[in-house]
Amino acid sequence: MKKLVILSVGMLLTLAACNNDESGTAQSSNDGTALFTASIDGQRVTRASNAKWDNNDRIGISGTCGTKPYTNVCYKTSNGSGNDFEFEAGDKIYYQDMNEVNFTAYYPWKEALTASTTIAFSTDEQANQKDFDFLWAQGKGSKNSPKVDFGFTHQMSKIAITVKAGNDITCEEVKAAVCYLKNHQHQGTFDREAGTATTTGNQSAEWAFANNTANQSYNTPDIATDDNKNSVTYGLILTPQTFTPESLLTFTAKVTTGEATDPQNFSAAIELNQIPENNNANELKPGIQYNITINVNKTGLSIGDCSISKWTEYSYETDADMQ
Repeated sequence: MKKLVILSVGMLLTLAACNNDESGTAQSSNDGTALFTASIDGQRVTRASNAKWDNNDRIGISGTCGTKPYTNVCYKTSNGSGNDFEFEAGDKIYYQDMNEVNFTAYYPWKEALTASTTIAFSTDEQANQKDFDFLWAQGKGSKNSPKVDFGFTHQMSKIAITVKAGNDITCEEVKAAVCYLKNHQHQGTFDREAGTATTTGNQSAEWAFANNTANQSYNTPDIATDDNKNSVTYGLILTPQTFTPESLLTFTAKVTTGEATDPQNFSAAIELNQIPENNNANELKPGIQYNITINVNKTGLSIGDCSISKWTEYSYETDADMQ
């Protein structure tokens, strides 16, 4: 039976700059101190793992002022969870002359990236999404214009999977379902200079990201339940990566229904190369959120329509089979 698949995909929000008077805290520097901000249209910034900067979020800033290099200097949100950042650790950044300086910045700050430009990470423990929700930005400043407005962009990919109760399946059964992905890579490295995240290691076997009782740190904390729509949505942050026709990204839900004691498996391959805007590439791209609605019916599983405002919508059609 033909099942409908619609993916809604969009560039994750870019953090635009704001003026000093928009935040109310960043002031002009008269001692050569560099000032740093990050915002989106004068509002709080948006991250993949959360909707705003959290209290004491830290970024690492690098640049060369005159002949003095600054490497991975730690700055944190200066007013709790706003758009301005203040110096916290390392060598506070000062302009050494009147020349303009190019800076790079990334989030989240890692002390290990002071001595090295790359750091290894893994996305299997989704409970710790903030540890690998990498953002990166470039900015310019000088003594005459000391405030650097960083426009951060997401360097990871996000998948928002909505599992919806269909025919003869209850919402509570869907909420209790153990959900899996496989054939993706968890291990990766992040380069703070280039602002890129790259996969390493092998493809994953079945990995449970929801209702995993054996490894609870694998469970994503990004969960939204909609009882009116009989659905639950899970947000996952993964490294940008490419899939082969032999090893497609695959979703599985193990659902225990009614009086049954053993769960039924519902699986479907996600063929990203069927999205025209993906240029026939079967890959997860950086800065893109893929929104997938999965309808679980007693007779099988289908990937259905989904939409999200202000995002670009892509769609394609495929079959999904019950196993």
